[in-house]
Amino acid sequence: MTLDSIRINRLFMVFILYGLFLVSIQVGDEFFDLGKYWEGAFNLIGCVFFLSLFIFICRHQIRFNRITFIFGILLFLVFMWFVFDFTEEVPELRSVPVFGEDSRVRRFLETVILIGILWVYLLGVYLSLIEINDYRDQLVGETAKLKAVEEALKQESNFTRQVIESAAEGMCVNHRVEGSPHARFTLWNRRMEEITGYTLEEINELGWTPTMYPEPEYQKKAFDRLEAMRNGDHLCAEEWTITRSNGEKRVISISTTTLYMDGLEPHVLAVMTDVTDKKQLESQLAQAQKMEAIGTLAGGIAHDFNNILMGIMGYTDIVASRLPKGGDLWNYQQCVIQAAIRAKELVQQILSFSRQSDETRRPMNVVPLIRESLKLLRSTIPANIEIHEDVSPQCGLVNANPTLIHQIVMNLCTNAYQAMRDQNGVLSVSVRPRIVDKPMRTVEGTFAAPGDYLMIEVRDTGVGMRPDIQEKIFEPYFTTKRAGEGTGLGLAVVHGVVSGMEGFITLESKVGEGSAFGVYLPENKVDDTALDALFDDTPPVGDERVMVIDDEESLVNLMNAMLTELGYQAFPFNDPQEAMRRFFDDPSFYDLVIVDMTLPRLTGERLAAQFWSVRPELPVVLCTGYNETINEDRAKSIGFRAFLTKPFTKADLARVVRRALDDEPSI
Repeated sequence: MTLDSIRINRLFMVFILYGLFLVSIQVGDEFFDLGKYWEGAFNLIGCVFFLSLFIFICRHQIRFNRITFIFGILLFLVFMWFVFDFTEEVPELRSVPVFGEDSRVRRFLETVILIGILWVYLLGVYLSLIEINDYRDQLVGETAKLKAVEEALKQESNFTRQVIESAAEGMCVNHRVEGSPHARFTLWNRRMEEITGYTLEEINELGWTPTMYPEPEYQKKAFDRLEAMRNGDHLCAEEWTITRSNGEKRVISISTTTLYMDGLEPHVLAVMTDVTDKKQLESQLAQAQKMEAIGTLAGGIAHDFNNILMGIMGYTDIVASRLPKGGDLWNYQQCVIQAAIRAKELVQQILSFSRQSDETRRPMNVVPLIRESLKLLRSTIPANIEIHEDVSPQCGLVNANPTLIHQIVMNLCTNAYQAMRDQNGVLSVSVRPRIVDKPMRTVEGTFAAPGDYLMIEVRDTGVGMRPDIQEKIFEPYFTTKRAGEGTGLGLAVVHGVVSGMEGFITLESKVGEGSAFGVYLPENKVDDTALDALFDDTPPVGDERVMVIDDEESLVNLMNAMLTELGYQAFPFNDPQEAMRRFFDDPSFYDLVIVDMTLPRLTGERLAAQFWSVRPELPVVLCTGYNETINEDRAKSIGFRAFLTKPFTKADLARVVRRALDDEPSI
């Protein structure tokens, strides 16, 4: 059914009602004599109505159908009715026999016209009802189609909403609100809630700038940037730092585009990705690369620097041994030796921090290492923080290496002073033996076994920690510091190191009073004979024949002098090829060989292999200033009897040579 047919049917029904009204007027006039004025007025209205219908039909060019045909017949009949009715008002027409009031023809025609009008009325009503019923069926079909389309659109909308809500990136849409400084968000998916900590209702109620950008200068920058985005200046992976609902800072990568819709304000679509963890990993990688570069630089200079220190320490030691013990000159020489030892330890510190030092564990006294670490910390800790040191002289040995001890002390002390950086405070470090006679609760919630331990305690007077924070501080990447001020790995490293050394950690902390970390390392029980040998100041002597090979002439001469003073027969060589020829001339002549790791055209390892090919039982001591490819464990696995690190004193050389000749294990 067309729109024109619908309009015709509506007009036809109106016309039917109007016709019925005219009939009722006519009947009323016959019986009640309503008067010519009322009848004339309604006839005038009827003429205007018919004229309007005629103009409408002509203007819209309604196609011919049964409704328009019936309407035309009805229009003609009604027109004839008006004509007969009009003749009664014209005296000249009353004399005409056909129009006379008493004319049978007139009566017949009026009856026919009236019956025709009524019949056409009924037929028009019937046909209109048919048309309306057809239209109703069509309307029902169209309604079903519209419902199907509506359901499809609803499913598509739900699917789109589900995709947006399930997206791994945060997505939001906002637009300007007149009279308000804040944008209004119409879309805020689940990932946005996870990133910011705010729901859509909360962000619209509180405003996005006061919540995510609380700093005034950052708010202005955010406002200006949003206004530029509305004008088409899009962001592409631009990084911003926001503040979550819990006060945590997060780094967000934002990409935007502007949506233009007819009759609406421009909307800004933003896609946000939390790159905080990525930035932390990048920072950690940069730090690791920095430390690697420092280690490479340190390793490059360590060998040459240790050779220089070897000359200073060795010759000073020889001079001191020829002076009266306790005299002024002897004391001066001891100061030089101590300064050289200090320089050696400093090189080891640099190598330890760069993760390139030897990580072989051995029984050692950690007190000097802890004191050295505190000296280094003093230059980095602010002056408003005091450092108190309390070290017991009865500390025993622990199975460790310098790198691990440095990591423990540096990370714990750094964590302590950062808890006091905004105030004056005291950082206390104590080292003492501790006997645990009953199971002790650790930070992991387990109980440590009883035994003898060395306790390293780091205490601060800082802000302290809540119980919920204490449960998480040893988790990797967990930190309470502001963005860019920490990686969250320091305490995790300490926990890993201590666990690897079969120790445990305790923690005491109260908010506003400070914290105390206790590191318990198992003491290494060494028998008294071994300890006496370790701390004996009297260098052992001998008379064996020792070949010394080093490309540094000054060091060869120095070791020659040291060995000679110890009673040995030294045979120094600068050229490894010459040393090899002399050895092959009489392999059984030499009782011991001391060889440097780095030699021209040949390494100490390869040179030793040549000697062992003709004399497998020959004791060989490997000596090196620094080489990242070799350590004591690897040297012994290759076959070297001992491993000697430059610089060393005459007493160090004497003990190593004697143990190698006597085939005694290192302590």
